Amino acid sequence: MSVYFNGDRIELIAMPGSHDDNEIIVHFTGSKVVHLSSLVNGFNFPSVHSDGDVLKFEELVARAIEILPEDVVIVSGHNRTGTWQDLKAYHEMLVATTEIVRRGLAAGKDAAMLHEEGAWDEWQRYAGSYVSLDGWIETLAAGLQRGDEPRKKTVFEPVYSAWKDGGAEAAIALYDELKRDPADEYLVRDVDVMIIGNKLVEQEQYRAAIRFLESCVERYPDGPYAYYANHNVARAYRGVGETETAIRYCDTALELSPDNPALVKLRQELEDGGEGERS
Repeated sequence: MSVYFNGDRIELIAMPGSHDDNEIIVHFTGSKVVHLSSLVNGFNFPSVHSDGDVLKFEELVARAIEILPEDVVIVSGHNRTGTWQDLKAYHEMLVATTEIVRRGLAAGKDAAMLHEEGAWDEWQRYAGSYVSLDGWIETLAAGLQRGDEPRKKTVFEPVYSAWKDGGAEAAIALYDELKRDPADEYLVRDVDVMIIGNKLVEQEQYRAAIRFLESCVERYPDGPYAYYANHNVARAYRGVGETETAIRYCDTALELSPDNPALVKLRQELEDGGEGERS
């Protein structure tokens, strides 16, 4: 679909099926700028929603490379900018890492063995956002092993409803119940309560966010997203003015991800006064 605005022709192109089922890229053809949404996750390892498919990234990124001019400026999901050449390198990462995991699974290895034995040094630099290398390997392995199995619904709707009706404790209790004995219709993942907590931080509902995020930290202290959960607990505590507690969680996150620039920045802001989230 084309939209004409301010002398520019803007192409809206559906690219569904990777991150989720409703991705649309927006190409300002005259300005040579394109927003690739979550098809490109800040030029880091992709994230995949329950209605997405990790195996579609390779195909759709290749399509984007084919239809975009080489001098385009690319704005990715999470707003990092890059070039057409960066997109080609990103596609090469998708192809290579998928093949490493595919070969490993065929040899009878699981995700933990793949991480230990795989040649990942070249691709470690793509672990710059909230999807760690471990998380990416696990996501690829799950996608390759799932095949054509029917997709389950996420727990977000029932857990969110439980929160609205009975608060964070009721929501977390329902999550635990579904995880202990999940119904066939639901997909219950380690990251679900963290995702809800992250959304609540963005909505400045910090007290509820703290409860969700601390429950994630308590349940999965060594999980692939543990550093990200601790990071957002720190942000939530900063939002309610409890700087010392925020620093404690930020330090834990830094122990898990010591070179993460967002964590280093947050730690410095907390030392300087801790009021950044409120502003």
